[in-house]
Amino acid sequence: MKILIPVDGSYHSDTALESVLSEPWPEGSSFCVMTVAEPLHTLTDSVFLGFGAMALAAQEALDADIQKLLREAADQLKTKFGADKVKEEFQEGGAADHIINTARSWQADLIVMGSHGRGGYNDTSLGSICLKVMSHAHCSVRIVHYLSSPSLEKKMATHAPLVTSRLLLALDRTPRSKSVINAVINRPWAENTIAQVITVAEAKSHAKHSRFFKASEISQTEKAVYGAEKLEAEKMVKEAADQLESKFGAGKVTYHALEGNPRSLILQIAQDWPADLIVLGAHTHDKSVLEHILGSVASAVVANASCSIEIVR
Repeated sequence: MKILIPVDGSYHSDTALESVLSEPWPEGSSFCVMTVAEPLHTLTDSVFLGFGAMALAAQEALDADIQKLLREAADQLKTKFGADKVKEEFQEGGAADHIINTARSWQADLIVMGSHGRGGYNDTSLGSICLKVMSHAHCSVRIVHYLSSPSLEKKMATHAPLVTSRLLLALDRTPRSKSVINAVINRPWAENTIAQVITVAEAKSHAKHSRFFKASEISQTEKAVYGAEKLEAEKMVKEAADQLESKFGAGKVTYHALEGNPRSLILQIAQDWPADLIVLGAHTHDKSVLEHILGSVASAVVANASCSIEIVR
């Protein structure tokens, strides 16, 4: 497995790196740690004539600082996984484009990155670099959020690295759910990992509630269709749970077929359980997970979850 880790010195980036260092990965996995220095002096030259030399000096200082950061991150990965398993990549330019292009050229299987960079964030949106990478990367992407208060308390109490051990798989009745299950089954996880598999059917409006449709045949048809869909959903999540139980062990997997608002229920369960990682499938015909299905279940979960999220392609 090939894992790409962008770093930028932010605490979100540090948490993403820590998650890679603390979790098991398939034998023979390789890692590429990269950082991107965005140019300072070009814009300064064009807007503030005469300040180019100062901006160039600032750019050189920034490059030196970020290359030091890159070496430190690479050293940590080499100590853990071996020097021959780790490569470094330093580039200048737009961070999101370089991350996407490096992932493609290196043929990465997974990008692991922090939810926000050095530019900060607000409570209602992810960082712009993160959004673009999630939208356009060819491979799976894991977005790691900075540790929540309960996670920090747990870490302080145990004095041990936090690992992903509570997985919430949100499935739907499309082929992409098979990719989600395979991605989890084909990867090693921490000891005592438990999983919860859910599918949520959107609550439907019923024709019988309309004054134009009151025939009993319509009501009976609706009940029959709903019953068949519910049975199919329950069968799907049970089969998925059985597969995961063969991976994690008996009693380690629960499953639920629910009805309601998928966005709200997935987020609520992830918070109340609580989950360490939500695993979702990317939309099969979308080039952009967030732009082309804006307002969809995936984009809502990505934008609002307090735990880490992995979008599987």
